Amino acid sequence: MSGESKATRVLGEDKDQHEDEVHAVAIRGTRIVSGSGLGYIKVWDVEECKHTLDAHSLFITSVALHEERIVTGSGEHAVKVWNASTGECEHILTGHEGWVNSVSFSPDGARIVSGSRDTTVRVWDAKTGECEHILTGHEDWVNSVSWDGARIVSGSRDTTVRVWEQVDGNWQCVHTLGGHARGVTSVSDDGVRIVSGSVDKTVRVWQQVDGNWQCAVLRGQPGALEGHVTSVAWFGARVVSGTMGINIIRPGSVKVWEQRDGIWKCVLTLTHPRGVNSVAYDAGRIVSGANDFKVRVWDVSVISEWDELKRQIVNLYRSGKNKGVALNRLMSTNWLRPALKNVKTKADNLGFHIDDGQYAYLDGLQEKMEHWVPAATNPATPNPLRL
Repeated sequence: MSGESKATRVLGEDKDQHEDEVHAVAIRGTRIVSGSGLGYIKVWDVEECKHTLDAHSLFITSVALHEERIVTGSGEHAVKVWNASTGECEHILTGHEGWVNSVSFSPDGARIVSGSRDTTVRVWDAKTGECEHILTGHEDWVNSVSWDGARIVSGSRDTTVRVWEQVDGNWQCVHTLGGHARGVTSVSDDGVRIVSGSVDKTVRVWQQVDGNWQCAVLRGQPGALEGHVTSVAWFGARVVSGTMGINIIRPGSVKVWEQRDGIWKCVLTLTHPRGVNSVAYDAGRIVSGANDFKVRVWDVSVISEWDELKRQIVNLYRSGKNKGVALNRLMSTNWLRPALKNVKTKADNLGFHIDDGQYAYLDGLQEKMEHWVPAATNPATPNPLRL
């Protein structure tokens, strides 16, 4: 599937929109936080902007959420902690000697981890603002940090991913994962597996098996005109990634990857008019921030329903029977209606058609037929076929 679906919402499309590129997003429940190149952060509840905060003097690189707290990183070398409900700044954490590229909360919210262009990772007490630990070892900018369970993961422009654990009360690098050909832009940890994205245009999934780290490499279609991977996040057992266009005016994308029969495949592509800088996931929704100044919310809870619909439509398409009647019956079934309600939030009419045997469309969701009908059984028609 690709394209901008009817399940998409653009936050602040009519008002309250950012006035510069959106470099960072985070989501927890109905609350979304976004940060822009002008140093402003916006706090959203569903679609309504609750606060616009003049947060930093230089552009915001990273935001994170935990309950009623927001943490932000920026080009002014400082980490700031905010009250999400009131919009008040609670702490300014200083000590980094370069841009703060990434911030994250510990799972319990008691600590904050930050990564900087000064090549260090710092651990802070979220309540007092005190710097408790400085983690050194990277040889270039630390572009991304993630904290899940008992470990911290960091990704660097030195092309490595490092795994840090506490040993006798001190944080130590226990694993250095190499494999990316260029700098690591983003990391995310689900407590078992680590995912990383890179300027080398690949996404890698790392997992420790019998003490050894195994790596799966996720790539886009050969020859695809795509830029580097800017952001990655876990989406349940799936991975979501954001990519830039091949230049500043070309479209970017959000991709969802899924492991099928032991192989990671891209199962969903969501396009942006401009490059995507940041992605996040929670509760059935992906949030993305991009260079077109927009924050988009994608309802991806319909993926499994769409997969089931695809299987049934493929059977209809191959059968050559009265597709119109059969499809209408499909769409009147109880299991499909809730899915379509999510898909077509802004659509009055449901439409499905296949054009020249290559693409299928369902209310703005588009997918190449080759992903679900083998080429040999994928008949071509000269004009769009309305089922």
